[in-house]
Amino acid sequence: MIYCTNCGRELSDDSSFCNACGQPVCRDSGPDMAAGNQPYMQSAAPDPYANAQSSGYGYGQPGSGYESNILAIAAIVASISFSPIGIVIGLIGLNSYNDPSNRRLCKIAIGIGIGLIAFSAILVGIFALCVDYVFKAAWYGI
Repeated sequence: MIYCTNCGRELSDDSSFCNACGQPVCRDSGPDMAAGNQPYMQSAAPDPYANAQSSGYGYGQPGSGYESNILAIAAIVASISFSPIGIVIGLIGLNSYNDPSNRRLCKIAIGIGIGLIAFSAILVGIFALCVDYVFKAAWYGI
């Protein structure tokens, strides 16, 4: 097997391009190929830390693979304090996050917001029934 010199992915021996990054695999038919030298291909595994960022821990930096969960946390807090805004922020986070744990937090925020709206509607209905009963009792002298 050979490896891409650009991204390090493993390639099959008959590949012309890397499936991951699109880097062409150059094949020479000269005397170097007869000797087993392949100038544009690596036969050993690449260094996985070759393209690592050296500044900080890489949290939240582009290309670091870490997504900040600040939007998901904001969605949960907003859902508890003002449900419609929390639902909107949760939907925005659900559409923008790729990380499953952050998407799960956004779904939780949306659920909290919908649940609190439903709970509030039930409380308003109960209050309306109680007020109606009190007024009818006062009106009819019950």
